[in-house]
Amino acid sequence: MLDSIRKILKPFARTMKRIHILLLLLFSTWIPLQGVVRLPAIFSDHMVLQDGKPVKLWGWASPGENMTIEFAGQFATLRANLGGVWRTTFDPPGKRGPHKMVITGRNRIIIEDILMGEVWVCSGQSNMEWPLTRTMNASREIATAEYPEIRLFKVERHATGVPQENCRGSWKPCNPQNTKSFSAVAYFFGRHLHKELGVPIGLIQSAWG
Repeated sequence: MLDSIRKILKPFARTMKRIHILLLLLFSTWIPLQGVVRLPAIFSDHMVLQDGKPVKLWGWASPGENMTIEFAGQFATLRANLGGVWRTTFDPPGKRGPHKMVITGRNRIIIEDILMGEVWVCSGQSNMEWPLTRTMNASREIATAEYPEIRLFKVERHATGVPQENCRGSWKPCNPQNTKSFSAVAYFFGRHLHKELGVPIGLIQSAWG
């Protein structure tokens, strides 16, 4: 009788063992993801931060995760809240840069080539979205668009009816390759400011025609 019961239960035991192994594998891959410190896309290599103003940073991590941030000779030690959100503020650096930021938690993020200057959000519809490739003398303008201290951030289109915590995009230096599909209005405005003020310029294009 006992042998018969064992024969009946044997296939179920094998199935449960496989499920148990699968759950262990899934759990082992899930754990590291919870410990990954993340930043909004607006904080990336080549970014420009507003000069003369406190530098406010925020992001996500595991609830209660400890981390340190080093920026322009300043250090911050902080912990993510129960919702996995963290925030901190640095004093404005005395120099324009380039600066480097190192964020260390269970993982490490290094952001390089950070400049302090003027940051402008360039938003609107078709007039603001109009790219440099469709302007007068476009070939000449694009060929001469080499300004290492002007940085471009183009927010990718994403329709939503509620405020978002993040977006898709990244900072890029102003050069012919990166400028040709960027807003012409924003580019000419930023170039004028850069020539007049002699400071780094960050342009954030968030437009949808």
